Amino acid sequence: MIEEEEREKVRRRNFPFPTFSPFFSFPPLISSIPFLVLILFSFLLFSSLLFSPPQLLSQLGPHLLFRTLSIEQGLSQNSVLSITCDHHGFLWFGTESGLNKFDGYKFTVYLPVEGNPRSLSNSWINALLTDRLGTLWVGTENGLNQYLHSRDEFIRYFHDPTNPNSLSSSRIFCLYEDRDGRLWVGTDSGLNLFDPPHNRFIRYQHDPANPSATLSSDNIRAIAQDSTGFIWVGTVGGGLNRLDPATGQVTQFRASDGVSADANRKKSSSSTSSSQSYPHSKSSKSSSSTKDPSVSNSLPDNTILALLIAPQQTSAIATPSSDIIWLGTNSSGLVRFDPASNEFKVYQHQAANPTSLSDNSVNCLFLDPDGTIWAGTNAGGLNHFYPAREVFIPYLHQAVDPFSLADNRVVSLYLAPDRILWVGTYRGISQLNLHRQNFLRFLSNPADPSSLFHPEVRAFCDSSSGLFWVGTDGGGLTAFDRRKMHTLHYRHIPGSPNSLSSDRVFSIVEDRDGTIWIGTYGGGLNHFNPKTNTFTHYRSLLLQPGSLVEDRIRSLFIDSHGRLWVGTDGSGLVSYDRQANRFTRAKVAEIIITNENNELSTAPESMLIPYNSTNSTDSPNPPSSEKKGMSDSTSTGPSLQNSPSSSTRKDSIWASSEFSNDPQAAASADSSPNPSNSPNSPNPSNSPNPPNPLLDGRIFSITEDKSGYLWIGCYGDGLVRYHPESGQLLHLTHNPLNPKSLSSNSVINVYVSPSGSVWVGTNGGGLNCLDPVTLTFTRYTESQGLPSSVIYGILEDDDGYLWFSSNRGLSRLDPRTGQIRNFDTTDGLQSYEFNGNACLKGRDGFLYFGGINGFNAFNPKEIKTSDYRPPVVLTSFFISNIPIKPGQSVDGKVVLERSISETDSLELFWKHRVIAFEFAGLDYTSPEKNQYAYILEGFEKDWNYVGTRRFASYSNLPPGRYTFRVKASNSDGLWNETGASLSLRIIPPFWRTWWFYLLEMFVVAGALYGLYKYRLNRIRHRQQELERLVAQRTDELKLANEKLRLLAITDELTGLANYRRFRDFLEYEWRRAHRSKKPVSLIIADLDDFKLFNDTYGHQAGDECLKQVALLMLKCCQRSSDLVCRYGGDEFAVVLPETDTAGAFIVAERIRELVARIDLRSLNFRQIREMGEVDEGRPKSEANHQPWKLTVCLGCATMNPVEGGNTNELIAKADQALYQAKSSGKNRTRV
Repeated sequence: MIEEEEREKVRRRNFPFPTFSPFFSFPPLISSIPFLVLILFSFLLFSSLLFSPPQLLSQLGPHLLFRTLSIEQGLSQNSVLSITCDHHGFLWFGTESGLNKFDGYKFTVYLPVEGNPRSLSNSWINALLTDRLGTLWVGTENGLNQYLHSRDEFIRYFHDPTNPNSLSSSRIFCLYEDRDGRLWVGTDSGLNLFDPPHNRFIRYQHDPANPSATLSSDNIRAIAQDSTGFIWVGTVGGGLNRLDPATGQVTQFRASDGVSADANRKKSSSSTSSSQSYPHSKSSKSSSSTKDPSVSNSLPDNTILALLIAPQQTSAIATPSSDIIWLGTNSSGLVRFDPASNEFKVYQHQAANPTSLSDNSVNCLFLDPDGTIWAGTNAGGLNHFYPAREVFIPYLHQAVDPFSLADNRVVSLYLAPDRILWVGTYRGISQLNLHRQNFLRFLSNPADPSSLFHPEVRAFCDSSSGLFWVGTDGGGLTAFDRRKMHTLHYRHIPGSPNSLSSDRVFSIVEDRDGTIWIGTYGGGLNHFNPKTNTFTHYRSLLLQPGSLVEDRIRSLFIDSHGRLWVGTDGSGLVSYDRQANRFTRAKVAEIIITNENNELSTAPESMLIPYNSTNSTDSPNPPSSEKKGMSDSTSTGPSLQNSPSSSTRKDSIWASSEFSNDPQAAASADSSPNPSNSPNSPNPSNSPNPPNPLLDGRIFSITEDKSGYLWIGCYGDGLVRYHPESGQLLHLTHNPLNPKSLSSNSVINVYVSPSGSVWVGTNGGGLNCLDPVTLTFTRYTESQGLPSSVIYGILEDDDGYLWFSSNRGLSRLDPRTGQIRNFDTTDGLQSYEFNGNACLKGRDGFLYFGGINGFNAFNPKEIKTSDYRPPVVLTSFFISNIPIKPGQSVDGKVVLERSISETDSLELFWKHRVIAFEFAGLDYTSPEKNQYAYILEGFEKDWNYVGTRRFASYSNLPPGRYTFRVKASNSDGLWNETGASLSLRIIPPFWRTWWFYLLEMFVVAGALYGLYKYRLNRIRHRQQELERLVAQRTDELKLANEKLRLLAITDELTGLANYRRFRDFLEYEWRRAHRSKKPVSLIIADLDDFKLFNDTYGHQAGDECLKQVALLMLKCCQRSSDLVCRYGGDEFAVVLPETDTAGAFIVAERIRELVARIDLRSLNFRQIREMGEVDEGRPKSEANHQPWKLTVCLGCATMNPVEGGNTNELIAKADQALYQAKSSGKNRTRV
């Protein structure tokens, strides 16, 4: 068959399509590599250069974060052919081997069960649909299935050759619900319309005798309805059909006769090959004199795999011209059909256009509420199409990126209301959270020469020229040219003096003249002139004073006076004198240290660096010769190697097959800190000769405050404040005895906020905030919410929030409240681990953080908390750790009549000692972050906040009534306070019932009596009189108890059963009716104007009247199973077991008629006159020749317990009927 052959063909062929990122990989058209990510950067910084609207560009991202679910996570099979969501919020996935229900944590798999007609009819699921009533429809290779949520079972529909009202075929390919709620079923043998009232299917098929007025093909693949009510049908081999449901008339749209779709496509391709332009370019828009070759009046392909109808925004009235039909074809790409103009516009893959459709076989389409279209292709991955700009953004599977699309063959799409796009592929489900793509990921892809050459990102520089520089630890420099839309790479080439001195780039800064300074680890300092495209190298040279003191550079900084400061890894801090072309050490005239009491003192002069006219690097305290690349002797700098390297290359790419000249040397302190520099090492300020970190320290970070002080982070030596003009140095270190000192001497990053606070990130000591006035630190550690005590980089956004990277992701701190919010890889981070000082706030306000797998860029203003409150459902119920299914009997009792997610109340026996509930909050963003809380009202007083745990268990609950409630939060901590609830009743054992207590009382009384009799027998001769008295008293006690029992269940006035007896009897009959599955009827009667009767004749007369009515009602209910009771006041109730509505109505009418016939003249009334006189005699109404007529209103209600409900609902219905009878007048009966 065609589908099997097609699948086999795709599996075997090697599709010649390059795997590329839509943001990094354009084909190399010239010597440099254009890349689409620069469109994003250009929008962010130079939006005036682009024509695309912000809505389009806001969707673009370097590497979107896809999360994949496959067999490894519990999916029954990886080929996900259909997706839907039910009314509870569960996701359903149809595969080639089973139907899967997903709650965010686990899959429940449905498969056919042999011999069970209520199971799924077939395991190959082609189509899923949830209709407006919440019913789930499942189309399989053999039959249509209707899922019953309440019973967790299926109703099957098959093709029956002997029944013309059955399905035309059991092989279902598509399902659609029109705006009238009708179900349309597409099969391989025609279109079917389901008629639920008659349980039949109306067929629409191709008629060879009338081929032009019927369906062009019976092989249906897609169905949709336009705004005018027409049904559009996509077929295999028959093109497109438009069906008028009212008349059954069909209009066909097919490819041109004699010209195949491939021929049309080739012709169109050849006509455009000479003048190719991108769809969004100005040239393509301005060319109006030449007819667009992609537009024709003929359908380009007769095989329609997907169909989508989108209304035109320009039309305010629903007419055929107000809709646009989008078609996914088998080999002709995406087709736009305008019925008003009868024009078909084809969008196909163009190798030279990276914003074209990635593959010409479109399997599925989904309309985004924002007006864009998601298209799944057969071998080109997922495409996001912007119709206004006619731009496709493809997303493909990347072997090097585990968070890319699962597979390039996309066969199903579903966009949930929470803006999560679910993509079904042949390698599982890819989840794309569209409102969580704010952290843009820039990764390294060896197969993509325009991406980063190395994943370890160490430095950034946002230059004024439009170049965005990224330094990597092993991949050299990458420069993103926003203006020329190019990517430039600079690598170290051994033996080439014109290349970068080392591929390990740890720091980049831009000078005032626009040149770039690059600090490498092991390759010294590089000076790059973008205008001449040349490098100048500065190295540590032996015996040359004024040269660089160390080739391992950790940090670079240009202060407010334009001085370049160079921080080394072990040789302290130096500055570069541009005029003298020399490196000089920082002059230190005074060192101020603190003691354990945070008091300031001056260090000995022996620790100072003498200041002379040159203050060059040949100082009296040179670095140790043991340090790599250094010696005790000095040398003059720059030699011939320091001269600018002349290169005429303008836009070439520096490349090398080798990396750093010493990749193993001097590993960074991020991973191997010096043991002597641990937070618990002795405080240097306490030693007689404290060290001078500017002389031989490891300078990791340099920044400047508003007063011109340099704040220097020294790994192992703490924090230094240095004033270059005066030479004053303030040295702040960790003091174990002072909790307000620096938490660790291993300082990695320093940031000075606009408010003047100094923020310090350390290795092992967390985050520190220094008050520059009091010189005290406030510490932030894991106990305050930090994910890690290692802080690599600190930045502040425009709203005053601090962002810092660590070993466990990225965090945001609100300094005003101290609240910390943490982000991880599920939010789109390149990795949990970042790198030291790899952070930058761009000119556009974006923040950049580099890590071990690339870098992240994001707009802090776009990082918001989700306001989605997830629905909460109960997913499973357990008794003694055994899951209970609907209809399952436990100890002879069916506990669950419906599925637990649709159950409102439960009744359990006392012997069910251990019960448990499993629940889920259906927020699929990051289910592992959803929080839960539950309470059993009636047993617990406070909520149990259990974090991410999703179950609650209870044991040995006392008999009684309880309410179980559960609530959940989304992944951002926003709670759905309503949650889910379930009423629970624990039925007590018989020895804990009221009647047993009464029986027990009698037994005890009898035992006491027996004991008493025994004692009497022993002293009979002496106490015979006493025995007689005791026996007499005992008899009296029996009578009193019996009277008490009768009074407890009998109305004293009428002798009828009282309200208590009524409720007990009604509950008993309700349970009995539930077992016998027979109805129970209830009549509630209320005497008309009885209060007036009492006011007129007195309460004694009223009592006599009530007695008469009671006797009359007893006569009307002759069955022993019936119960007549006094409901209260002048109201009576009659319980009629096993009586339907008609029978109850007959009894009620009999009572009404008899009450109306009561002759009140036979009674002796006391008439109370208006003047207060009392007259014995006949009623006043009779004296006025208007005899009093006693009437009654009755309300009847009948319920069958099998159909649900309880006795309260029965009473409420009867009471409502009585209310209706009263409202309509007197002497009425209402059902």
